[in-house]
Parts: sequence; C-alpha cells; structure tokens
Amino acid sequence: MKYVIPLILILIVSSCRQNTTEQKVQLNDLLMEVQQFKDSISAIDTTSIFESSRTIKQNLKFLHNNIDTIDVNTASIIAEVYKERGKVFFVEEHYHDFLNELSISQQQLEKLKIDLENGLLTKENFNTFYKEEARIFVNLNQKIRLAFAEADSANVFIQEQSYKIDSVKTFIDEKSKID
Repeated sequence: MKYVIPLILILIVSSCRQNTTEQKVQLNDLLMEVQQFKDSISAIDTTSIFESSRTIKQNLKFLHNNIDTIDVNTASIIAEVYKERGKVFFVEEHYHDFLNELSISQQQLEKLKIDLENGLLTKENFNTFYKEEARIFVNLNQKIRLAFAEADSANVFIQEQSYKIDSVKTFIDEKSKID
C-alpha cells in the first residue's frame, strides 16, 4: 500500500502536465527561421546601397548649389534618374530598425518558449500567441524583403543612369568656368 499511493500521485501529476513537445518543435522552427532571416539581413552587402545614397545626396547638393535656373531638359534628366531615390534612402534609414524589429520578434518568441516550458500557457493560449508572433514575423519578413528588392532595383537603375547626372555636372562645371 505504501508504494501504491506514491505511484497514483505520480500518475495524477504526470497526466496533468501538458504534452508540449509539438508546440516546442513549432516554436523552435519559427525561432530558427527568425534567426536565419536576421543573419541573412546582417549578411547582405549594404555597401552599394549606402554608397549610392551618399552619392545621390552629394549630387543633389551639388546641383542645388550650382544651378540657379534649370531648363526643362536638365530637370527631366535629374527627375528621371532620381525618381526612385526614396527607396534607396528608405533602406539606408531603416536598416537598423529592421534588425531591431527582428530582435524584438526573436525575444518575444524566446519569452513564449520560456512560458511554455514553465507550463504557464494552455494549449489555446499558446496557439493564440504563436499565431500572432508568426503573423508578425511573416509581415516583417515581407516588408523587409520588399524594401530591399525595391532598393536594389532602384539602385541598379540609378547606377545605370548615373552617366546622365555626370554629364549634367560636367556641363555645369564647364559653364561656370566660362562665366
């Protein structure tokens, strides 16, 4: 009898504990996906985008300082080449914000994992929180990928068309030497 009571207690306690193996696997998979995406964003060579942004700003400053009046042709060249510059500027300005948002998402998932391991969540609560964190990550992933894709596309276009800006700058320099 003295062995039966502890055995019954063990069975009762173990049957009350939630089986969270499947949930832990889901959570670990999402955590791994967030970490891989964060690593891939950190590994992207942003030098080209950042240099392009600096060059655009320098060129626009030069043009602003050296052009009193501008003809329609010159204005259309500048507008055509730099119409997509906002996409490059956006990635440059928000790069660290992207990494920070990914870190926050990762921290939230780590906290969810701790709560799950400590038995603080019911299956329904876990599913609610997990779905919300997964949705946040998917939206963040899409936003970042879109921003980088648009910035890369704009950067390529601007670099391909940079000879037009160089010709405008050369024209201005030559004109200022004559005046």
